Amino acid sequence: MAEKIRLVKGEKIRLTKVTQEGILRNVTAGMGWKPSHSSRTWDLDQSIVVLDEYGNYVKQISYMRPEDSKEFLYHGDDLVGGGGGGNEDDEQIDINFPKLAPEYGRIIVIMNIYQAYRKAQDLSMVEDAYIHLTDVETGKELVEYRIENSEKFREKTGLFVGEFYKKDGEWEFKAIGEPVRVRDIEEMVNIITQKTAEQSWEEYLGVSNNPDDGCESSCSGGCRVSCSITHTEGSNQRTSSSMSHTEEPNRETSSSVAQTEPRRKGIMGFIRSLFEL
Repeated sequence: MAEKIRLVKGEKIRLTKVTQEGILRNVTAGMGWKPSHSSRTWDLDQSIVVLDEYGNYVKQISYMRPEDSKEFLYHGDDLVGGGGGGNEDDEQIDINFPKLAPEYGRIIVIMNIYQAYRKAQDLSMVEDAYIHLTDVETGKELVEYRIENSEKFREKTGLFVGEFYKKDGEWEFKAIGEPVRVRDIEEMVNIITQKTAEQSWEEYLGVSNNPDDGCESSCSGGCRVSCSITHTEGSNQRTSSSMSHTEEPNRETSSSVAQTEPRRKGIMGFIRSLFEL
């Protein structure tokens, strides 16, 4: 079995290359982070969004919609955070790949700061954020992606961390690391689901939606390979004015959240305006 792979932004890896005997089993997607500022309590939330093979929304797994099934296991919501950044995850979601429905085509990992606007917090204040994939059965760490903070993270409150996608019948993982300015998880989901015929969610973020783009990491032993992906600067810096001003629901009332995803006209109006300029 190959050693752990360390990805950088834009890199991808076929997961069977790093698993025991080339068999992909139940995998934990764990995330950790450390706040660099002590402004109030930090609460970052990890979630995943599941799409079918055509890119249509299936469901989300999050603190608002936790799941304990044969497919996914949400380990719980860390309301404090900051314990990660080293070897201790703040939040985890298990993905049992052999049990996934065959129509699933993409699983997008996202992260956002809970009530970021109210607490005046953004991702530039977060250090040592990472996601790593661990084999549940063996405890072996398979893949790690450490997210490099930059000036681009200032005033951004959500992060498209990476995605699992199916190619030639096998699952791969790609490191994305694109920040956005949103108020809650639902606005991140809306960026994914409110795509139009003219623009996909990847184009909205300014990243490539072609699985063949980007570098494939083939090294082992925790090496790093320089890699870059197409990015349109400023593509998501102009979105804040179109976001809804509804704060996230309180933790106590999250169980009553409607199961139908809200549709935001602001984002769609912004997307259409890009083609009218």
